[in-house]
Amino acid sequence: DTFFNWETVVHKDYRGNGLQKRMLLFQIEKTRAKYIEGTVNPSNNASKRSFRKLAEMLKTRCQENLLFSAEDFENDGHEPEILCRIGPIATDLFEDLAELQQNA
Repeated sequence: DTFFNWETVVHKDYRGNGLQKRMLLFQIEKTRAKYIEGTVNPSNNASKRSFRKLAEMLKTRCQENLLFSAEDFENDGHEPEILCRIGPIATDLFEDLAELQQNA
């Protein structure tokens, strides 16, 4: 019932166009997942905003919890990974996902 998206990277020339939200909405539409999860680095404010906006569009919540600490990466300079969990996603919204993708 959960779709996990490890990372979504949008080329710098295409950022700010809602591509991450549209891709995640497409994944939800295809999988019909009740929850969608993804990881975000704490410094990636755009991605955090995108996950929160997606939860708002789906009329649900976005929970953020530490998934991996810097120590888990042996303090090699890698940022912690925050797990963003969106859901539960109401099944009646599945019919509206194509429209939401166009408006993302």
